[in-house]
Amino acid sequence: MSDPIDEGDCPALLIVMLTAAIEAEAADHSSLEWLEQLKTTKRAALWLFRAITNSRFRALLIDSNEWAENELEGLSFLCDIAARAAQAQERNPRKAGPGRPRRIIPATAWPSALEFCALIAGVRWRATSSQWPGKRNPEAQRWCEQMWMAARGNQHGGLAARDGALTAWEHHLKAAKQYVAPHPVGAWIAHILSEATAKKQLKPRPGSFRRFYIYPRIRQVT
Repeated sequence: MSDPIDEGDCPALLIVMLTAAIEAEAADHSSLEWLEQLKTTKRAALWLFRAITNSRFRALLIDSNEWAENELEGLSFLCDIAARAAQAQERNPRKAGPGRPRRIIPATAWPSALEFCALIAGVRWRATSSQWPGKRNPEAQRWCEQMWMAARGNQHGGLAARDGALTAWEHHLKAAKQYVAPHPVGAWIAHILSEATAKKQLKPRPGSFRRFYIYPRIRQVT
């Protein structure tokens, strides 16, 4: 796990981006905080809906404004927010037993930090073998772990796993496939890796120089 990351295999720019993604997720709300915020949002939306639909309070609030008096989209929006908050709570129930609750990551069109790391490994693998690595591929899992550790992420294998394996990357390698090109993130990673590979191939190796210049022979004039 301590093998260094080669610049041609994973450019420093990608490691920096992965580090930023890891730090951003670490600073994000915990699962319990997300659930509490959903609960508060539902209550606030319902409270405001009931307040606005009260005829006397509505008359006081609107104060004879004709546009506001006939505006109903805001009420529909509050109902929708309350319903969506309740649905999100149902999809992410509190863990009844002991232990740390399952991490809640809001749905997004962009990969999570773990998926971003697996995407780099997958795009790199496909560039050399013309196919996406299988989720149980030990070499691809090792690539993921190397990049994750280089970006200051917590270790998955070794002492962190019962058998020392890196099977924690199986799910992320599978999930990351949805972000390959033409998705902008996958296309961007492929472009950076291709440029790094080209740069690495052009870089001369130590001791590989040869003198090809031959001094011209001096012709004797007779």
